[in-house]
Amino acid sequence: MTLNKDERSVILKLIENPLISISQLTQELNRSRPTVISQLKRLRQKCNVQAIFNLHLLVLKNSNFFLECKFENIPTLEKIIDEFPYSQYRARIVGPKKGVFSQFHLPRSLSLDDFLSMLKQNELIESYVDISPQVPAIRTNFSLKNYDGERNDFVFDWQGFKKSITKPILKYPIDVLNNSEIPLYDEFEPVDMYILATMSVDARKRGSDLLSPLGETYSSKIPPYVISRRFKFIKNRLIHSYKVQLVWELFDIYHATIFISNGPFKKEQINSLATQIHEKFPFDSLFYLINKDNGFFWFIASPPSHFPLITSLIWEFTNSNFDYYYLDYQTSLRYIFYGHHNFDFDSRQWKTDESYLMDQIKKILKSRS
Repeated sequence: MTLNKDERSVILKLIENPLISISQLTQELNRSRPTVISQLKRLRQKCNVQAIFNLHLLVLKNSNFFLECKFENIPTLEKIIDEFPYSQYRARIVGPKKGVFSQFHLPRSLSLDDFLSMLKQNELIESYVDISPQVPAIRTNFSLKNYDGERNDFVFDWQGFKKSITKPILKYPIDVLNNSEIPLYDEFEPVDMYILATMSVDARKRGSDLLSPLGETYSSKIPPYVISRRFKFIKNRLIHSYKVQLVWELFDIYHATIFISNGPFKKEQINSLATQIHEKFPFDSLFYLINKDNGFFWFIASPPSHFPLITSLIWEFTNSNFDYYYLDYQTSLRYIFYGHHNFDFDSRQWKTDESYLMDQIKKILKSRS
């Protein structure tokens, strides 16, 4: 998809303010309302706003894995991940391990040990590595102040950034989540799960459209005031932040990479890197610590021209103690939040029974044999 300058400016405004109204867009871009609506409609398949949920209040946890496998097994493995009820994201990776990077939003009581062991026993994967976050993740978006629209490129002071991460910092830049907050599952209503499902892929939707995730309509008879009330409850209590999800070629960004280092790093050292990423990093990225030795996971989407500078920085920071993975965004898939299927309102619990989790997967495995 080729963007003209006007369409690119719409996306930049969304990155700056994901929930910006059409009225604001028309005023700030000095365009007519029909023009802005038409541009947003054209861009919707390539640029959506996703709500980031407070998983603790949903009684969920974020779990991430590398699933190492042979290339011939990837289609079946991807099909299985597609069928697993709590899948959040998957993408093929190439690096020291080759296979699939997968993310899950799991009920806090659920372990994937049996699921992963089954994949290994059926020779779909050769190994798996748990790289789940140990602290809140730092998310960065494309920085408008670093973007040169005329050149369609980013300008960044890498030497200054490199010097800044050598200064010791005592505190991790994001406060640890307050797990003393009481989870909200006793307050959920069925309509909430449909609203959350829609907001997980398109948080700019309003009104009755919030009840139609991927065409699954909850009910057209719900009064508008009820939808509005539950939307406010979700927005005020469950939404952590909003993020513009881009298809990378919109800005000629073709490198989606993952860097992992198991450490050890001194706390003052890793806090310095995390702080500078939080405050200055100009690209779309996700950074978090993965173990007690302050090892880290860092996903970065950046223009190819900046990739050597990023690699050089990490190489020096880790003293060669890192692995690099190329993430194939063309085979990636982000899943809708299926709370409207996964939450049992009778028991007020997330479904974790084996038949619910595994029946469809067992059918795939059986058809393979």
